[in-house]
Amino acid sequence: MSVLTDVQQMEEDLRHRSEKLNVEFKAWMDISKSNKDGQAKIARHIAAIANYGGGRLYFGVDDDGNPEPLSEAFGPEHYRSDATHNLLKTRLGPALQCEVHFTEFTNGVTYPVVHIPSHGATPIGAKDENSFMHVYVRSIGPESVKVSNYQQWDIILKRCMRFRDVEAVQTREEDDLTRTQAMTKAITESVTASVLKILAENMGLAPAAGQDVDWTTIAALTEGARQEFVRQINAFDFGTTETDQQVREIADKHVAAGYALLGAESNFLTLERPHRLLREASEEMDKVASFGWHDFIVLTNSDVSPRTRLWFIDGKDITGVEGMRVDAKTIYFGEYDYWRAYGNSVFVTTRAGLFYVRSYPASLK
Repeated sequence: MSVLTDVQQMEEDLRHRSEKLNVEFKAWMDISKSNKDGQAKIARHIAAIANYGGGRLYFGVDDDGNPEPLSEAFGPEHYRSDATHNLLKTRLGPALQCEVHFTEFTNGVTYPVVHIPSHGATPIGAKDENSFMHVYVRSIGPESVKVSNYQQWDIILKRCMRFRDVEAVQTREEDDLTRTQAMTKAITESVTASVLKILAENMGLAPAAGQDVDWTTIAALTEGARQEFVRQINAFDFGTTETDQQVREIADKHVAAGYALLGAESNFLTLERPHRLLREASEEMDKVASFGWHDFIVLTNSDVSPRTRLWFIDGKDITGVEGMRVDAKTIYFGEYDYWRAYGNSVFVTTRAGLFYVRSYPASLK
């Protein structure tokens, strides 16, 4: 569904010449601190719309949905964001962050529009003119009324519980991610310590890499994988959602890391059957890490499984194994990433931004 502009949204809301449960019309009116009745009325409507699930409140529109001429007494500056937010801060509980848009309508008049989000895990209350707090809901009319029967409580509390369920799932995911990161760190430190111990006891520490390392080849192979990663991102059919825009930025905001296994003379080691080696490593890592091995993970699904490839890079034919191509994925495990394991033991990972496991639209398949 396409996103409407502010003007298109206002035209849609005014089209039927009547209010809806998620839309309230108000004539130009005083919402300053000196008008407690006016502030209480606006707070009541905003709380009720939030408890309904969110919506909009228009100033300068009569009850029949007719936009009024510009008011000399209450111009748009009277409804500026800081004045509206002060009203919300003193009259609503818990706090609710609304956005005030100033929409220049087709008649040339600018109208303040308060965009109201949904309540969260608890209902939104509003103080009346005597500063007593009440919970309001939208009712047929439409109008904003105090909760007065169990059916009204049932509807709003069920919606609040759904928010709490979402928060609980997010908390569990964050806890799982934290535990996985801690486990991965512990495994990495343990493996590193074991390898260094074996080297020290049996072979002596490996010589430090000097100027004889072929950094030019490592850099070229790293850049080759990075350019392919960017090409895959740019090939996406981007939409207009916030997630689409985040993915679009990956072409400019990502990181590539390349490293190699070197022999005693700082020469590249040849990988025999790299695909089999990666699969065995992935299977072993899966036994000790519940979230799997992030780098060079080998899946069994033939549609996305890594495969052997031949590349021409830096004037040389290079063979190796290519990871899951980004533009072939429908499920992302932790990150958007792409990797290569070259036959000369150079390994490259390219990735961007941490994401929770999620499905991406069919346009990216």
